[in-house]
Amino acid sequence: MKLFDFTNQGPLNDLRIEMGASLVSDISLKAKVFDALTIEELEELTSGGLERFFSDCNVESDHTLSYKGKRVVVYIHDRHMYNDQWALPRFHIACCRTLDEQSKKDTYNQKYVISQRDDGLFSLRLFKNGAMENVFKKLDVCQNCLAILEWNNFSRKLSTQRKLEYVASFSMEEFFEKYPKDVLTTLPKYTSDTVPINDYPTDWEQIKQRLFANRGRRCEGLDCGAINVVLEVHHKNGIRSNNDDYNLEILCHSCHQKHHSHYK
Repeated sequence: MKLFDFTNQGPLNDLRIEMGASLVSDISLKAKVFDALTIEELEELTSGGLERFFSDCNVESDHTLSYKGKRVVVYIHDRHMYNDQWALPRFHIACCRTLDEQSKKDTYNQKYVISQRDDGLFSLRLFKNGAMENVFKKLDVCQNCLAILEWNNFSRKLSTQRKLEYVASFSMEEFFEKYPKDVLTTLPKYTSDTVPINDYPTDWEQIKQRLFANRGRRCEGLDCGAINVVLEVHHKNGIRSNNDDYNLEILCHSCHQKHHSHYK
């Protein structure tokens, strides 16, 4: 059965043009195809790790990283001793601000180790006075990664001590339980029965007033800071029922409408 081509309908196209939306040239559904992992690659992923360029990894829609259909963590392999000590790297579980900044530099194409080990140990090469030693060590997770994944409600606005507690308690087993090693087996967080209603809570006005009292009545939009204007509260992730402090942003109407096309 051939589906009706709605892209040729005049009224719908007029509405599309009025909205400023571009016409998608190819709307056919395509399966996500991965290059197959070799047996050797799979063994290395789950034991020591593979050395690959960061640009070889894919960034999934949930911000996690994958390689050939397998969810991975990445870190820098080689460390050199300075002042009689090694500064150990942090490992990344998502495409965070740190990796994004590095992608804009020449380090984008430096080699990282990609791994699926879930025991918290990472293979490193330590260099001292020209000699190299292969070791396995515990590493700290990147806090910027925790923030972009909102890991267990992690936020950069937490106290230093609280953030360090998150890092110390982070578990690779828990991570791969929430984000399965096989990208194609990722399950949605909610079912149709358990998904929360995306609506404002009954105490929404009180939440807004507390936010204004704690942060002040000033627009938090980038390069804005307007005062003495009507202010609104924006949900960063679009979920109105999530009113945690990290998810709320005070904006003037002009800044708020940049996030919601229907405001215009």
